[in-house]
Amino acid sequence: MSVRPTFTLPLVSVLLLIVGLAAPTAIGVPVLLVLAALVWWLSYLSWPVVQGVQRLLRLATIGLLVAAVLGRLSA
Repeated sequence: MSVRPTFTLPLVSVLLLIVGLAAPTAIGVPVLLVLAALVWWLSYLSWPVVQGVQRLLRLATIGLLVAAVLGRLSA
């Protein structure tokens, strides 16, 4: 990851979020699940070095993505 530009991961995350929310349910839900898995994986890797509020923000982000998936499925 160190050889890639620093904006690559945030850009990919934003694109996945936009596609996941704007695409039809059959496409959007899997895309949001991929994004949730990516955020979970990065949170898992960084968990030992982050502290209180940072951990809460990571958990809240994953929770919001799961809520978005459930919202897309129930609509």
